Amino acid sequence: MGLGRYLTKFFYRYYNRRRHGQIFTDFICSDENLSDQSVKENLEKALVEIIYADEGHLGCGLLVSTDGYFLTCRHCLNVQDGQAIKTSDGKKYKIEKTCVISKKYDLALAKAEIPVKAEAQRFKYGMFSKKSSKMTALLIRRNGDLEVKGGLANNFFGERIVGERYYAEVMSVNTPCKNGDSGGVVVSLPDYRLIGITAFNRATEEYYGGYFQWYHALELLTHFKRRF
Repeated sequence: MGLGRYLTKFFYRYYNRRRHGQIFTDFICSDENLSDQSVKENLEKALVEIIYADEGHLGCGLLVSTDGYFLTCRHCLNVQDGQAIKTSDGKKYKIEKTCVISKKYDLALAKAEIPVKAEAQRFKYGMFSKKSSKMTALLIRRNGDLEVKGGLANNFFGERIVGERYYAEVMSVNTPCKNGDSGGVVVSLPDYRLIGITAFNRATEEYYGGYFQWYHALELLTHFKRRF
């Protein structure tokens, strides 16, 4: 490899890393200038479906950037050949890698191959108080279609074991859930602020909707951003 080609490749990688570092910073900051309608539209567009090689439904995720970084549940990323995401426009993109996983929570950041200019997705964020109830909606994408389920966030569990999985600091939503809802997002109503990521396990007869608070996902992204 010639020196010129080597330097070009080096500076391209350097610029790309700096660019994504800024994108993650922009994503982590709640965009309070967005209208509720804009937040709703951005969420519906950024919500993706995770599919198996045979295109069967596996789970959901939320795009962090337009070029394919997305947040989901760790158990939705049993990496295998052909695993992909399906975006809101029905297009499929192969998942190229799992970038980072949480050691404490069932959360992960992964990267799919979307060949577009990298830009940050923009949303508004909120939190759930342990002493109050909040009207919520669970957004998932299944078989290409967006599903919205209303509910009430009303309980906090310091820890919980469902099936073979251990969950720390789980919030509960009284929304009917089923296998494949994991990785969907929970938003407050009527402002559509992100407050959590759904983590549901059908290993028992207990059909409750549990989710991790959104700031845990942002902590994971902040940890990954330090590499840039």
